[in-house]
Amino acid sequence: MPTHTRLDEILLPGQEVAILRTVLARLTNEHNLTASFDGGTKSDEAYFTIHVSNMKRHVYLLEVRYATDEAHTAEWIKGLVKAWIERIGPERFCATCSDSTGNTLLARQLLHQQYPHILSVADICHHLNNTNKDIVKLKYFEETIKIVRSTLKTFKRSHAAKSLLKAARRQLQSGAGLESIGKTQFVTIILSSLLVQRTLPALQKFFQTPQHFEFDYKDYFQPTSHRLKARKFEDDLEQLVSVGLPIAKSLTCLESNDANPADVFIFWHAACFEIERIVKDLDNSYPQEVQDDILDILNCCQGQLFGPGGRLYNGVYLVAAYLNAGYLSSDLFKDSDINPLEPTDPDTVSPRYGQRNEFTVWKGRAQDLLNALSTELKAYSRGRYPFNNPFPRDASTEEIIIWWRNCLTNDGTAVILPHVAIKLYAIRVNSMADERTGSTFTAFTPANCSSMSVETMGGKTMVYQFYRQEEKIARSKAAQGPIKLKKFHHLKHKLYSGKASEKRTGDIEKVDGSEEVPEAEDDSWLSDDESNVKKEPAVDLSLVVKDTGSLLSAAKFINHDSDILLAVFAEGEASAAPDPSPSVHFQSLDHVPVSGEDNDFSTARISSFLAAV
Repeated sequence: MPTHTRLDEILLPGQEVAILRTVLARLTNEHNLTASFDGGTKSDEAYFTIHVSNMKRHVYLLEVRYATDEAHTAEWIKGLVKAWIERIGPERFCATCSDSTGNTLLARQLLHQQYPHILSVADICHHLNNTNKDIVKLKYFEETIKIVRSTLKTFKRSHAAKSLLKAARRQLQSGAGLESIGKTQFVTIILSSLLVQRTLPALQKFFQTPQHFEFDYKDYFQPTSHRLKARKFEDDLEQLVSVGLPIAKSLTCLESNDANPADVFIFWHAACFEIERIVKDLDNSYPQEVQDDILDILNCCQGQLFGPGGRLYNGVYLVAAYLNAGYLSSDLFKDSDINPLEPTDPDTVSPRYGQRNEFTVWKGRAQDLLNALSTELKAYSRGRYPFNNPFPRDASTEEIIIWWRNCLTNDGTAVILPHVAIKLYAIRVNSMADERTGSTFTAFTPANCSSMSVETMGGKTMVYQFYRQEEKIARSKAAQGPIKLKKFHHLKHKLYSGKASEKRTGDIEKVDGSEEVPEAEDDSWLSDDESNVKKEPAVDLSLVVKDTGSLLSAAKFINHDSDILLAVFAEGEASAAPDPSPSVHFQSLDHVPVSGEDNDFSTARISSFLAAV
């Protein structure tokens, strides 16, 4: 049996080197890689993690950098990521992804400036979580949240209270009880409120008997003696849970490595429009000022991510959604009134350059590229050859990429659009791999092992994650087929059920392996990286089209009653692929001049040209 010293100083580093050599050999032979990065702390030591994923969504931990003595500036973060981009090959990357603190956002932008073909993508999970945080910070929910927090804290501390509540749950057969929320989880307030809501009958029965401990809010759980307080708390709790559930449901799905930019577009808008329906429903009794505040927050966050000029704006979400053939014949999009004489501001999206032959072959032939792209878009929108292959219902990311690969032809009929679509669908839209690595650190370093160094902790995590993923890859190969899409109804147990519900054990179980929240931390259960970022002004509601029936700015371009959006959080039928149509004539790449002087690939020219098509 090797000693700890031999394990940590000889065997583990040797295994790290072998794994890294294997991973780099794989990545240097692939294209459209996504790099994600994040910082964290453990035992008062700072670290940064870097992960890289391929088109199959295999995610590899490349480095855990000890960063306690470093100033985590944007330039420093950029240099950390750049070293791996250069080592693997810049031409093999398509995007970087991280949360959007001031320095991490700037680091992504600096990388994009140096490598214009590597897109800067905001972690959608952090953005959704921050949107939810802005909503629950409204004063209207303040009292309800205080009661929820106090309830969880009280029953966590008192063993007698746990035992009595457990007996009440068993008597009522109410299922799972209260659970501690890990501080590394998202939407913690909504998850906590769900826990209290599902345990409410048992809590009310518990407080029917005389108690021997102090609890400031017990009146709210005594419907017999304090009917008005108890009823108001039930109603307020229902309002808080209802307004937060759409974002929580979206997060449940978008935390997956398989999530793509089109999923972001769909789940974001489904959540926003669902929240709008909830708060505007008269039966839910949200005051008008609360409705206005919530819609104002949604419009602001919508503008940040999807509005040209927004601090997190990237056009990949809209484009990827359009390039999902399953949405072509749906009612998702509205016809817009784009004026070809007033093209998009050229500063909206900076020109992208890469080193892939399928793109650089058009150097000096901008007009030829526009003509070919126009022809391909027309054929795609009409479901004509070569875009008339059967499209799988509820296609997963892998299936969509396979579909677009099958659209590639050798005769020049599809030489641009498939490559663009494949690149966009290869992008990993979250940095959850970095979050999961942080949770693994916690699992590997309990209180009695808190002195483990960052290097050792990172090495153990790299080995653990690599072999765990190798097992998954082997299982997927044995399945002999691409990964299937998982909808919310496949994943809803992750939102509604914790460990306690699965084990039928006592109260205050851990939801996951993340760190418990220190009891003294009442004001902030999730250390939110973006909480101090200055918000942009809300969207001017006078600019919103009123005949949509929606006050959200997105309703101008998206049908808020689309079957696609309404089916997101339930079992629903995906739109069928368009019927095949006769093909149109394409200009073969062989017939395009080899060189030219036309190098105007500006966004203004492209948008004006396509708007006029």
